[in-house]
Amino acid sequence: MTRTNCTSWFVEPLNSHTNEAISAFLNGDPSLCQERKDARGKTHKVWECAPDQIRMIESEKRKNGNLKFRIMNTAGRDRPIKNFPFAFSSKPKKRNKKPAAN
Repeated sequence: MTRTNCTSWFVEPLNSHTNEAISAFLNGDPSLCQERKDARGKTHKVWECAPDQIRMIESEKRKNGNLKFRIMNTAGRDRPIKNFPFAFSSKPKKRNKKPAAN
């Protein structure tokens, strides 16, 4: 039996400026804006995007820091969405190394 896992990606704008920017970036297609629930049952207004579109939105955020959003995903159409920080970040986070104990 073959099991297919389709991951869908979403961007949740956290302010009206970001919502307008994402809407313009996605050509204002209202069918891409959805209300989806997370595992706790909380509803989120999200835009469905392809991974390359999310990379471009993150790039725009790095250029001008006034875009505020969360990246979310789900593995399957009927499953709850979940927060996915640093989804397509090109720079890995630096870890703080603890000094060696003497």
